[in-house]
Amino acid sequence: MTRRYTFGCTSAVVPYLCATHSAVHTPLYRGPRYNGAAMISQDLLDMLVCPVCKKPVVLNANGGSLKCGECRRVYPIQDDIPIMLVDAATIDAA
Repeated sequence: MTRRYTFGCTSAVVPYLCATHSAVHTPLYRGPRYNGAAMISQDLLDMLVCPVCKKPVVLNANGGSLKCGECRRVYPIQDDIPIMLVDAATIDAA
């Protein structure tokens, strides 16, 4: 597969030596970073907040839910999609 990057250069190897510009080019987009269990990118996790208290949520150890440290709501993850609805959340006792 040939990929197209800046300056109209093409190559199947990244980073690669560009014959046109005699320079090593590295693409700007390196792909999403994923956490371990669920296939939710780390960039998305960094943006997600609890819809109730607006505090960041963290991935639970089992990888099947996101938990708010402030209000203890646990939001499920279904098919690698976080369900950030207050009605779908449960409140963790601990």
